[in-house]
Amino acid sequence: MTENNIEHKNPNAASSEGGAISSTPQPAVNKSENGSIPSSAPSPRSLTQLVYICQGLSFFFGLTAIVGICVNYLKRDAVKGTIYESHFLWQIRTFWIGLAIVFVGWLTAIFLVGFLLMAGSIVWNIYRSVKGFLLLLENKPIADPNSLL
Repeated sequence: MTENNIEHKNPNAASSEGGAISSTPQPAVNKSENGSIPSSAPSPRSLTQLVYICQGLSFFFGLTAIVGICVNYLKRDAVKGTIYESHFLWQIRTFWIGLAIVFVGWLTAIFLVGFLLMAGSIVWNIYRSVKGFLLLLENKPIADPNSLL
């Protein structure tokens, strides 16, 4: 091992397989303190930020909401037991409840009340996304992720 925990392989050194010399250079491997190769997976905080950004962009590009909800479900285990778990639940509920309100609004648009429902859903989604993102910036969990406000 050399400085900075980078292991360099000497291409001219004898290998453990009968003393044969390898002429192929081996790349340097970055290792952590326990000898394992560090993971390049995004942090739970980065994942949570990504979903809030996707939710915000969904007002302009609707498909980003689907990307966000997919990240929530695919990475739910990665945030279990952290403050980000409450944010994920908050984001999931924001998506599904917002979608349900828009659907009911669309169905009742003929009675004009549907337009009010859809407008209310937009305001509600903005409120929840901003509230969650601000709490995330303060490294705080969502106090009651099952609440509507």
